[in-house]
Amino acid sequence: MASDTSLIIRVLGAEQTVNSTANTIGGSSFVRALNANSGYAVITQQRVAANLANVSITLAPGQEVLLAKAPSDTLTTNLAAGVLATPVKRF
Repeated sequence: MASDTSLIIRVLGAEQTVNSTANTIGGSSFVRALNANSGYAVITQQRVAANLANVSITLAPGQEVLLAKAPSDTLTTNLAAGVLATPVKRF
């Protein structure tokens, strides 16, 4: 899968490992997520402030996405390691 190189982002903080512990990824509204594993990873977003149902996305091995979320929303994954998230801002 080819990455979209036309999107420019500004990194706002350090890359973090996403696991089963809820993490706001620095309270960022945009997060670059990467599945560095050799298997599929499910990322779940808990939409805290809006009290809405959780939503999930499955990432293929090596796939990266840019996720939009509320600053208080948290991310978790089904894997213990290998899913990385970086707080970013669209530039």
